[in-house]
Amino acid sequence: MSPSNTTRLLVVLAASLIVASARAHAQTVALLTSDIDFAGRPSAVVTDAAGSVFVADPVADTVQRVSPTGVVDLVLDATGDGQGNVLAGPVGLVVDDVGDLFVAGGASANVFRVTPSFQVSLVLDGDDAGPGLEFSVIEDMHVDATGALLVGTGPTTSTGGLVLRKAPGAPVQVLHAASDPAFHVLDVEGDPVGGAFAVARSLASGAPLFLEISATGAVSTCSGPSSFAPWWSDAAIDAAGKVWLVTSYATIPADLGLYSLSSSGCPLLSSGPHNGSVGILDDGATGKVMIAQTFNVFLGLESALLFGSTPVIDAAGVDGVPLFSPGPVHGDDRGRMIVVQDEPDAIFVYDRHGWTDLGGGSPGANGTPRLSVSGPLAPGTPMERHLVNAPPGALTLAWLSFTSAPFPALGGVLHAFPWSFQWFFVADALGTSSLTVTWPSGIPAGQPLYLQFLVQDASVPDGITLSNAVTAVTN
Repeated sequence: MSPSNTTRLLVVLAASLIVASARAHAQTVALLTSDIDFAGRPSAVVTDAAGSVFVADPVADTVQRVSPTGVVDLVLDATGDGQGNVLAGPVGLVVDDVGDLFVAGGASANVFRVTPSFQVSLVLDGDDAGPGLEFSVIEDMHVDATGALLVGTGPTTSTGGLVLRKAPGAPVQVLHAASDPAFHVLDVEGDPVGGAFAVARSLASGAPLFLEISATGAVSTCSGPSSFAPWWSDAAIDAAGKVWLVTSYATIPADLGLYSLSSSGCPLLSSGPHNGSVGILDDGATGKVMIAQTFNVFLGLESALLFGSTPVIDAAGVDGVPLFSPGPVHGDDRGRMIVVQDEPDAIFVYDRHGWTDLGGGSPGANGTPRLSVSGPLAPGTPMERHLVNAPPGALTLAWLSFTSAPFPALGGVLHAFPWSFQWFFVADALGTSSLTVTWPSGIPAGQPLYLQFLVQDASVPDGITLSNAVTAVTN
């Protein structure tokens, strides 16, 4: 190779690495789907062990499931269990260890179980707390460390809102009943040791009340500052037991197990019009807090108390879909944060393991083939790969490269070049191809990988289209 060509190649390689590095830092969010319809702002989101995403729409009275490849199915609608127990205004979603989905109807004051085969049954309704404690509204539902459901309600026939615990096969347990009949329990969360944290608010005075409930049922309460009036709230608890509470007025962290909320005086540690939703990404050491911000319209990743110090995505969004009205967020055990929004309707996925979308795809008969990969690339851990938008039955070729020298090709940009390994796959009748493998040992940590598909497509002049490329670094 001549000196001039060597110099040119080095420049191309250096430029590609700089671009890849910049994108890896600035863009860690992918678009799961924008082919979904919400009648209003979604109220809850959760994932199952297979990586599917479930979203509650309180206006349409529905719950939809989105597969890892973006296929949307209706899971539950207003007919509920079909036995006269209807679903109205779903507000909470939980998936248990066997894959059953639990759906809390806010306006219908009930909870349904939906099995993976879509069998629906009623597990809780507004009469189950006992005589005098009948409630007509559920505000929130989550799960505690033992797998029991935690439910926050509106006022009952004789008290304010309730915090309920429903373990499998056990009767409903009342953990707390607010004495003020104007109090609603807006949010309830389980802590790592079997306790719970709840936020209540008086609709009469606006005064907030924070509840710390131990695993044995002991309750500590704390009234928030008079200037703090949570018109709504969203909370999450990290692996260390720290509560992250986001409301329309403040973000308040409190250390459960380190000090009592009642003796701490509910310290206001960070104030401002945050007005968003919060979820936890647990990296095994420190909890990572993800806040979907509505007013400032950005997604912020924060640890400790530095709010929004690392923007993940701005209003420009991903793949031409803007981030305009982010709603509920959920962190799963795969290291992903799911973000749902309406206006426009879409679901974004942030992967903390660092898979970065480099783009470069070219359109074909079914649009541009779309590649997504998840997994930490650590020995013994799963890696999932999904390809969608290929022609039905198309032959596809996966190129894996340890370096990247991108260049324009086939109507797109080929990033996984020069390739180090290649494999052939055939798309199914829907134009998708999925694979889950266990990452092997023996591959050094810190090795960059680039993956991209070439897809057979008779509708384009060259007969081949490109998927987008993705890149990550092994652990």
